[in-house]
Amino acid sequence: MEQLKLFLKQAKVKIEETEIFTPTYTHSMTEIEQAFASKISPDGSLVAFSYVNGKVFVVNNLTREVVAASDLKSENPGISKETLLITSFCWMPGDNADHGGWVLYGAATDGTVREWTALLGNKGLKHDMNLDNSYQSMDISRSGYKTCLAGVLPVIEIWDKSKTDSPEQVFNFEDNDCHAQRIHTVRFYPGSQVNFYSGSWDQTVKFWSAKQKLPINQISGVQICGDCVDMD
Repeated sequence: MEQLKLFLKQAKVKIEETEIFTPTYTHSMTEIEQAFASKISPDGSLVAFSYVNGKVFVVNNLTREVVAASDLKSENPGISKETLLITSFCWMPGDNADHGGWVLYGAATDGTVREWTALLGNKGLKHDMNLDNSYQSMDISRSGYKTCLAGVLPVIEIWDKSKTDSPEQVFNFEDNDCHAQRIHTVRFYPGSQVNFYSGSWDQTVKFWSAKQKLPINQISGVQICGDCVDMD
């Protein structure tokens, strides 16, 4: 936590020098302490982080220069800052970044996925996924084609990048043994597009295969209250 605060302090100067927001906007220490999610790019050159007030920054890890920024609150004035933020980031694997550089995705609490690229900079894209859900976690397979999403609904969504319609919801609690409460974390197995695992507020971590509807295995009695489960 102290290292994160130090990094954000160093990035603060560079952020204030940009013209992304009005000159009256400054970063206070209180706001720095409210950083919600962060993710370092695969090559370690960039770091993305989100605030609870809906602001998002992508910062060069060496120069501390801001390379992209968004204010979800100003982009969606009808939604309060308390309910709209990025809860989970995911970088497109380097071999699949086809936009002339890095590609970053962020799962939002309004059921959308936001996208930032090296070419678009601050002009992020919004993908309407499941507007009835409030996302808490996301992951992209190594190939870059499959994305898994999960949130307050006891549903795990698998999105195929090659499709243009809504995400394919292959698991839900009503018709199979998914989760009884909100899902805080979902991840693909390293290198897999088929196998993944999820952790929920219902105190279970479950292991899945997209080839079948029931979990392969599960761990019970684990208190999951954040995007905090990982696999080497």
